[in-house]
Amino acid sequence: MKSSDVNDNRSFLPLFRNCAKLPRMPFRFDWDGHVHSGFCPHGSGEPTRARIKRAIELGFRRISIIEHYPLPPGFPPPPTSLPVDLPVEDVEPYLDETLALRDEFAGQIDVLVGFEWDFL
Repeated sequence: MKSSDVNDNRSFLPLFRNCAKLPRMPFRFDWDGHVHSGFCPHGSGEPTRARIKRAIELGFRRISIIEHYPLPPGFPPPPTSLPVDLPVEDVEPYLDETLALRDEFAGQIDVLVGFEWDFL
């Protein structure tokens, strides 16, 4: 494939194979929109404070700290061996900690706090 063929719409596969040959565009991520807290039952257990500090070190301007909202009683669990949703008893401590960290790091990074909903 020639570099002039990169814009050919017939197939995306050649484009992916030749990505390394494409000119690099200046691009910088400054927001991570999906970071779990230290409360995450399927995460690494790394403290939320450490994740925020690392984001600051990397030059991020914003970080979204989110957790899977507890599943309703009787809702079938996801097909995984690891728990996905936050235990009900951890909802308030999660919010207390992440909202306090949001206030602590204000002016250094914008910390958004929320939930993922795995059901409707």
